[in-house]
Amino acid sequence: MKSSKTELISFLESFPLYRKKDFSQPKAPSDLTVAARRAFVSSQLPPPKGFSLPQIIRIEMPCLQTCGDRRTFERRLSQDELVGRSLSGAPVSDVMEPRHAYRLAFTCTHCGEHRIFFLIHVDRIDTDTIEGFSLTKAGQWPSARPKVDRALERALGEAVAPLYEKGLTLEDHDFGIGAFAYYRRVAENMIDKLLADLRAYAETTGAADLVKALDNVTHGTQASMRIAAVKELLPKTLRPDGLNPLGTIYQALSDGLHGRDDEHCLTLAADLRTALDFLITTMASEKATAEKYVAAVRGLQKAAAKKTKAGDQ
Repeated sequence: MKSSKTELISFLESFPLYRKKDFSQPKAPSDLTVAARRAFVSSQLPPPKGFSLPQIIRIEMPCLQTCGDRRTFERRLSQDELVGRSLSGAPVSDVMEPRHAYRLAFTCTHCGEHRIFFLIHVDRIDTDTIEGFSLTKAGQWPSARPKVDRALERALGEAVAPLYEKGLTLEDHDFGIGAFAYYRRVAENMIDKLLADLRAYAETTGAADLVKALDNVTHGTQASMRIAAVKELLPKTLRPDGLNPLGTIYQALSDGLHGRDDEHCLTLAADLRTALDFLITTMASEKATAEKYVAAVRGLQKAAAKKTKAGDQ
């Protein structure tokens, strides 16, 4: 079976480990009667032996060891494989047969040094209506474990960033309950800093009601109750398209995990992560911009004072 090259590239670049990706097609047009469909299927060639890889596959991946940026990687055979192919006269294109695992190697086209390896397991799909193959990414090296964005990592701090990264990993593998639990822990650990940064932001933007509400919230109060007291006063600039990220965090901290399945928790985890990302990075950026502005103005004032003092002498 010939693969959709675009789908295969997307699978290699971003599909998580251990989740099957189907590459299938209908055995016959859907508008045929049952009898006509059977006749159509019986008239076709035998099913393909395996999943056919294109001769040339190029993917975009980070070249962290050498280039330090995203680069184009091309599938290249090792020297031993090239010699074997040459002696046998076999084409470069592979057919990956079901119930086997295959190693695919890609080399950075920029530096020619950094290599990425995938271990792909193949299964056959054969039902009354569809046929094809499913691929599972059984391994990847260097590790594809998701990393926290550097700006967000700095804002989270050394103690909390590893918890966030574990949440990312669990979410990437569809473990919704575990991912949601880790993101909740991140929210609980970040609540003091989050509200302190929110107060500084409110004070800078002149949101007096929010400043007053935050001052009335004690540190000893339960996190969800503290958020409840201020979430509706969030400035419009922190409510993209009318959405309230603080409300999302409040909901996550208020609800329990009892009776929730992985699929439901996966949606909750993604919502909570997105809300945390937005609030933490936005306020960290605003704080950095304000500090840079203050430093610049004070520098200008100092230079002006120095110039005035020199003129008076």
